[in-house]
Amino acid sequence: MTSAGADAAVRPPKAGTRANGAPRTLASEFDPRNNSLNALRLVLASLVIVSHAWPIGGFGPDPTIGGVGLGGWAVAGFFGISGFLIAGSRQRSSAAGFLWRRFLRIFPGLWTCLIVTALAFAPLAAAVEGGSQHLSAAALARYVAANGLLLHGEDSIAGTLAGAPYAQGWNGSLWTLFYEFGCYLILGAMFVLPFVKRKPIPWVALLLATSILVTVAATELHSDLPARVKLGAYLGTYFFAGALLFLCASHVRVHALQAAAALVVLALASWTGHVEAVAAVPLAFLVLWLGITLPLQRVGRRNDISYGVYIYAFPIQQLLVLGGAEHLGVAAFVALGIAATLPLAVASWFVVERPAIALKRFSPGRLQAVRTAA
Repeated sequence: MTSAGADAAVRPPKAGTRANGAPRTLASEFDPRNNSLNALRLVLASLVIVSHAWPIGGFGPDPTIGGVGLGGWAVAGFFGISGFLIAGSRQRSSAAGFLWRRFLRIFPGLWTCLIVTALAFAPLAAAVEGGSQHLSAAALARYVAANGLLLHGEDSIAGTLAGAPYAQGWNGSLWTLFYEFGCYLILGAMFVLPFVKRKPIPWVALLLATSILVTVAATELHSDLPARVKLGAYLGTYFFAGALLFLCASHVRVHALQAAAALVVLALASWTGHVEAVAAVPLAFLVLWLGITLPLQRVGRRNDISYGVYIYAFPIQQLLVLGGAEHLGVAAFVALGIAATLPLAVASWFVVERPAIALKRFSPGRLQAVRTAA
């Protein structure tokens, strides 16, 4: 059959469009239940292990790209993904339900990790180092309390790790959780305001612009700003870029050309040393495009161990140093770090995180509805 109608029926759609001629956008291509973002988060968490291997193992500074450490790039990708997903969660939830879900996702796993570090890892390190007599219940309690509210104020425990190449503390990864949860609170609070809820795009764009301006002032103009302000603004650029991409999803084209353009921008920013000022939107778009494009939907779909990998890897690598694993070389040290972290991450998911997430049905809003109905 050679009619024009038959030719049209078999002709492939133009690049960047769906079969019906509609453009491919984030809204049309992203499937909340079938994507590769959990797989990407697991990769990013593993990159943090790779990055931390250098300072923890005493191999020198961690590798950098464009002046940003490999772990810094991974954390930025985390924040871009988080902003996209959290914006969707906030739109679907009440303020109380949103905060309850965010609490369940962060704190039970964190508290368990802190307790395991205090009651198992630190005593083991003290025994190896011969300083177990300095451990006390007060010292262990101070560590858990100082970090349990995301303040990350005290990362050492009674002088343990004093002989390690990285003697500053047990878990140098936890500092980012303060800023992550802060972004949750800011976005959650904004959507309480009726005028923001009706038209959120300009307000989230304002948050993104403000974060970028503060970051430019700190990194390009070298303004003397408090450390928390600089770090919060910098990580906020990626989080609010992801959130803005979610809100504008129906207008954001998804195609390899756009992904290539984002990659070119990131390459130029790295080459010129201006990553902090310009990377937020292209990096957030690129990780979302990968989440849509990569065929890794099965990885982490039901069991997401990326958070467990992130919070347990640092203390595990410290224990490996106490066992002398750094003498095997950086590649073996990285491999051992990943292999030793995975069982704890799996246990964290099945024993702590997944049961905690199941409690989301008991959000304050639902409990209030039940009381009212009764």
